[in-house]
Amino acid sequence: MAIVALLSAHHCSDGGKLWGLLAVCGLPIVGRQLRQAGQAGARRAIVKVETLTPDQRVALERLGPDLVIVRDGIELAAAIGADDVLLFAEGLIVDQALVSHMAALDETALAVWSGEAPPEAERIDHQSCWAGLARIPNQLVIETARTLEDWDMQSTLLRVTSALAPKRWIVDTAGQPSWQIARTTQAADLLTDRLLRGKQPDHGSWVLGYVQMPIAGLLARWLLLTRATALGLRIAGTGIGLAAAIAFTTGWISTGLTLAVADGFLICTATKLAQVRLEIIPQRQRWDLTDRVIGYGWFFGLATWLAWSTATNSPLLLAVIIVLFSVAASQHKRHFQHLTGCHLGNCGTAERRTVRMAANPDTLIWTLIPFALISDWHFGLAVLAAYAALMFFVFQAQAFRSLRSLVIVKD
Repeated sequence: MAIVALLSAHHCSDGGKLWGLLAVCGLPIVGRQLRQAGQAGARRAIVKVETLTPDQRVALERLGPDLVIVRDGIELAAAIGADDVLLFAEGLIVDQALVSHMAALDETALAVWSGEAPPEAERIDHQSCWAGLARIPNQLVIETARTLEDWDMQSTLLRVTSALAPKRWIVDTAGQPSWQIARTTQAADLLTDRLLRGKQPDHGSWVLGYVQMPIAGLLARWLLLTRATALGLRIAGTGIGLAAAIAFTTGWISTGLTLAVADGFLICTATKLAQVRLEIIPQRQRWDLTDRVIGYGWFFGLATWLAWSTATNSPLLLAVIIVLFSVAASQHKRHFQHLTGCHLGNCGTAERRTVRMAANPDTLIWTLIPFALISDWHFGLAVLAAYAALMFFVFQAQAFRSLRSLVIVKD
């Protein structure tokens, strides 16, 4: 059954600003909830308000035509329609996975905390605290809204739903690192800092984890104040990657290396911006494939120039070795995950380190930088070829060892 998201924006912070209009990562909380509900399959969203200043109304209307503003229970009952309701706690910041799960349920349900809950969580009874999301039948919401009068909508719906003994979806605090009810500007700013820092990727390369992600967080913080979009950055990154390939092929090797490094930062920043702003990059897998093909094209471009300038084909052979072994290692890692359902980096400390050292275009281009300082590009390509071949065989050995361990455990 289709769902409609029900949001709230009537409590004010110490500075007189509505909780729902506090900005987290440059986006009002109601706007974040609206995007999350849309990504979870909600057709519409309703925000319950009490009194609005003209500026507050403009701020809410700016969030889009899919957001319906209602002022009382009668308007709310009329706006619900035939769709079940996904109720968000006012000021709630939560991971998308929990929103999508609650939206996919086909029964009345409350998300509740397991064990000790955050201090901002609303208590349901003497044993349980609400985790900020509820799936409620439309008829129950309509009947409650018609008799709401001056009662608080969120608390009233929560109590009425709880009385029906709904399914309780248990939420672990460790699985919701970004969960918070933001009630002040300071809390929203602290949450912005936490989201921008984010969790370092468990299975990314050392370049991604220790170089690109920290810089991308700083760039994303600055871009939050602009109209830049994740898709725009991704397009720009792909364009710069193509320019780098052309620069390598035409002999502007230092320029190509600089552009290739900048391409990695732009793509990582686009990913970070999409993550914190809840933006969707259309056809993301195709973008990833395109950027990877362009990345391998850098080495063919460099090899082509070196082959032409030195009248020897050895650079082209080295480029073939780099790309073949890098692609083979990447595909082997994918096949391992498909076969076992487990990422190789989760199989042990040594495997995790190997994944971080994987020979992908970003790792290879950063490994080439020391050879740029001495302008020995041919030797640099030879080292990259040896590096790619070595990492392929290390991947093979560790994958087979992990497979054997998994088989022994199952037996």
